[in-house]
Amino acid sequence: MKIGCWNIRGFSKALKHKEVYRFLKENNIPVLGILETKLDEGRLFDIVSWKFKEWKVVHNFREYDGGRIVIFWNPLLTLVQVKERTPQAIQTSISCLISLKTFCVSFVYGLHSIVAQRSPWETLSRFGRRLNQPWLVLGDFNNADNDSFMGLVQQGWSLQVIGTKQFTLCQKLKTLKGPLKELNKKEYAHISSRAEATTKELKQQQTLLHDCATDQLNAKKNFIASLTKRDGPRTTSKEKIQDEFLSFYAGCSCLFAWGVDSVNAGLVYVKLGCRGYAREYL
Repeated sequence: MKIGCWNIRGFSKALKHKEVYRFLKENNIPVLGILETKLDEGRLFDIVSWKFKEWKVVHNFREYDGGRIVIFWNPLLTLVQVKERTPQAIQTSISCLISLKTFCVSFVYGLHSIVAQRSPWETLSRFGRRLNQPWLVLGDFNNADNDSFMGLVQQGWSLQVIGTKQFTLCQKLKTLKGPLKELNKKEYAHISSRAEATTKELKQQQTLLHDCATDQLNAKKNFIASLTKRDGPRTTSKEKIQDEFLSFYAGCSCLFAWGVDSVNAGLVYVKLGCRGYAREYL
């Protein structure tokens, strides 16, 4: 099951509606959080009625003006229940109607001020302490600060300048210009190529995770953990399971049946003839 989150930076234009709808369909995403929509409830209702008729929607517009978080989900594939709504987050419980798995997802869009940014962390901590299910946190915390940046700003702002307030401000900003340019070059140079490389690595890891899960699932499907013998008792021994299968079909002639591999107790195809049997591994 895939869950997405997209900082759309405005969701009023028809071009973005089409792009989001195409993204949902092409990637088979049943749940998508949209951040920074810049809509009100009326406009959102119009968009859903026109372009997303088959989708369910929940938002936190009443908790904070400006259309911060909207969650779309496909009701044929998932069930989304809202546990909590705050100005900066929507806490949900999501159930997959195919696998019947249930887990929690928090969609976060943080405010810009440093003081306000403490709130989502406090909310998440409180919500997380109550959980006994898998939990996923998605979103944009709007936190671009780092220690180097704040240190440079504090150093520049502590500079003693004599003059008018406007002159003092200009001098401090000029002092900061050079160090901030160096910081930007060091931390954010070639950001597009780095983002592309990170996206490629993410896709590789997702593919690896998917393939690993598929292999484990197939291994479980092709494994006989236990078997009730014809004389009554149940056995988990690989050798005894094999013997029971072969014994059952030993008296048959010219038929096909399922047997058990002697090494790993995986399923094998056994062709039994009048004089014995031959194994053909799938």
